[in-house]
Amino acid sequence: ESSAADQDRQRCWRPGEVDWCAKCRRERPERTHHCSQCGRCVIRMDHHCPWVGSCVGWRNHKYFILMNGWSCLACASWLITVRAPNVAEALLLLTEPAATVQNMLP
Repeated sequence: ESSAADQDRQRCWRPGEVDWCAKCRRERPERTHHCSQCGRCVIRMDHHCPWVGSCVGWRNHKYFILMNGWSCLACASWLITVRAPNVAEALLLLTEPAATVQNMLP
């Protein structure tokens, strides 16, 4: 029964107390989680992002949000400014012979 009580005690968050990571075998601060993909503990870990190539946590959360915002802005500006040829015209250009393409271009 003592081992079950020890396991319950290890799972609970204890504010102000140093925690121990069983996978890293190191002490870790509060609100730190171990990432199985990076193989290290990350403070205030949100998730492991394959686009960034690391974990999104306390140190890079702001930059991750900025990257997402700028990416959305870049995609929206690309969709707004690239109007001609649209998808249907681009497919038509790919399937038609070269002589017909020359007639379509201004």
